[in-house]
Amino acid sequence: ILTTSGPELQDLVLQNSDGLMIGNGQNPRVRYTPVQPICLLNWSRFYFNLALTDSVQKKMVRIGFQFRDDQGITRESFMDFPLLAGENLHAYTLDLEILNMPTSACITSLDFQLLEGSNNALDQWVQISEVGFLPRTNLRFGFFQ
Repeated sequence: ILTTSGPELQDLVLQNSDGLMIGNGQNPRVRYTPVQPICLLNWSRFYFNLALTDSVQKKMVRIGFQFRDDQGITRESFMDFPLLAGENLHAYTLDLEILNMPTSACITSLDFQLLEGSNNALDQWVQISEVGFLPRTNLRFGFFQ
């Protein structure tokens, strides 16, 4: 499992607290650019642990994936993701196939931002403790194989 967490997140951190990525202010945003692009050929799912202040009325985050396709062209794909209530960290998993990115794509940056229409209070914050990718498997489940 490829995981990015801890000290290697220094280029992402807006405010560092025990290895956490934290964005705060009126429109908190967290962006991460990995040292090397993350090619999707071997990865099928994206996971992250995220907490959001209760002062946000609309618990939705837009996750942006900037990637290079197999022709070297930089593109973007976005997913509006609903979040659970409360200020505790929750674990989320996203199947990368729903983003319509080719398996030959290589992710060059990730961006977490509150959706427009959220409360614009100055005390908002978003906290991410871990992001990573889960490997593709050839396992099949079901009665007919």
